Amino acid sequence: MTIERAAAGHDILTAVATRDLPTMSRYTRDLLPRLPGITDVQARIVTHMFTADGSPPWPRPSAPG
Repeated sequence: MTIERAAAGHDILTAVATRDLPTMSRYTRDLLPRLPGITDVQARIVTHMFTADGSPPWPRPSAPG
């Protein structure tokens, strides 16, 4: 997780990676709103991330079987 706090306000920007969308949903809908001081949660979903050479930034999980 990366957390950045805006200097001119009280917004906090986080970058979070989760294994799957249900985990992200639980994090943004269940966990974050219950934290003290959190008044609003907005999410932007990115399904693929790549490095400058075009490879994923983390190893892909192996296929079951």
